[in-house]
Amino acid sequence: MIYFFLVLGCLCLITPMLINAAIARFNSRQQPKRPQPIGDLTCQYNARSPLLRCAIKPEGPCRCEHYQPRALPTPVSPKDT
Repeated sequence: MIYFFLVLGCLCLITPMLINAAIARFNSRQQPKRPQPIGDLTCQYNARSPLLRCAIKPEGPCRCEHYQPRALPTPVSPKDT
């Protein structure tokens, strides 16, 4: 199947091969990496930031006297019907 488009007064020919090449270029683009948080992620007071370790003592250290284990969310079980 061949498609013709009128773009800025020019008749353009678009084939499936060109469409597949454009899709492959789009899919191969790398997503920007997010910075990883520093510090102890098991602590409730961790700032979860790549710049600050702790919300209470930003300079650190991790596992200080304010350490509180982070409460993990409880999984929701499907209701029996």
